[in-house]
Amino acid sequence: MIVSASVPDEERGRLNAALKELWTTRHLPVIVVGGEGGTQPLDDRAAAIAEFLPREFHDLELFSHLSSLVRLKTMQTELERRLATTAEFGVRTPRPVRPPKSVKGGRALVVACHGPLKKRIDSALRGTLKVIHARDYAAGLATLGRAAVDLVFAGGGADGKTAPDFCTAMRGQSQLFTVPLVLIADARAFQDPVAPYVSGANDIVPTTVGIKDLRTRAVALVKQKGYREAMRTLYRQLGEDVTTDRLTGLYTHGFLHAHLARQIEDAHSWNKNLSVGYIDVDDLASINLDYGYVAGDLLLREIGQLMANLVRGEDLVARVGNDEFCVIEPDTAPEVAEFALQRIAGVIGKTKFKLPGIEGPLAVSVTVGYTAIEPGDDSDSLIARAREQCHGNAKRAAPRPLRPLPPKAEVDDDD
Repeated sequence: MIVSASVPDEERGRLNAALKELWTTRHLPVIVVGGEGGTQPLDDRAAAIAEFLPREFHDLELFSHLSSLVRLKTMQTELERRLATTAEFGVRTPRPVRPPKSVKGGRALVVACHGPLKKRIDSALRGTLKVIHARDYAAGLATLGRAAVDLVFAGGGADGKTAPDFCTAMRGQSQLFTVPLVLIADARAFQDPVAPYVSGANDIVPTTVGIKDLRTRAVALVKQKGYREAMRTLYRQLGEDVTTDRLTGLYTHGFLHAHLARQIEDAHSWNKNLSVGYIDVDDLASINLDYGYVAGDLLLREIGQLMANLVRGEDLVARVGNDEFCVIEPDTAPEVAEFALQRIAGVIGKTKFKLPGIEGPLAVSVTVGYTAIEPGDDSDSLIARAREQCHGNAKRAAPRPLRPLPPKAEVDDDD
């Protein structure tokens, strides 16, 4: 929902009350357009998922804010859905988390911002976030490597050429992937206005940005980060014996079907995307034959844990067979699902697994397939279609390189 900051107080009050009455809009993300950022668009803004835009904004800026809020809403909806499915299995579930009301204790890193801009940022964040300064991009990356931060402000530079490089370098570190990054630059600093967003910037604000606007944006982004982290923690806590595969720590086949049925119903009701991926570990039978079943099980455990770390918080990974896995991706178009699955396959293919009793690293590969929801689908048909595509891709794949066999025991010639 997009709200103008110029809406009168009385009307904002009525809007807030109406939104709370409707279950479909109770947790609706809000984008506030215009104003100095200090304006209260909703009475309960502290508990809302909100973003803030200036009165004049670029299309890409709006798209970036929308994408961030939609994914946050997807995480929220999926968490509530997963709690409900877990409860069906008789597991006592924790309470859902809510957006934080305070950013107390948070830290912001300010990179390559000098003079009046540095003073303005310090003034905006005083009493809100602890501020750490880094003189240039290299110093900023070094600081990020040794200090935990909740938000990064980075100066765009006079030409804007080096800022996307900083964004790319920062996003290349897995522990920094979810840290909000705001570039502060002149409107004409970037020849390609898309580049900073593609490189990983969450927001781009002008060097003339006001103190209130800076403070509001900082608080909103840090709250979103805290909310995402709290939800991811709760996702991890939902693993129980009855719903979790003991070998891999992923969800079971039964939980997958029960939960997917609920997701399919919601996707049809709200006309939303829903994609399902299928992943098959290549040549596991040969690994079991060459190295033993213990090694094969340990390898599956390593692969399962790797996949769990590679998917988004709202995605569900389950083990559906001895060497086969299924990934549910809510609110995800098929082309995005394909990209995510190929990324998982690429990371697994480049990982050298070290297993007890095996000399040297072990390289493996996986084959993936995916599909999207269609009218009339149920959990069986959706998973079957993804499995069929995966197996079809495996047949069309190039022959796998031979894996070196373990060294044979030496034989005494005298025997």
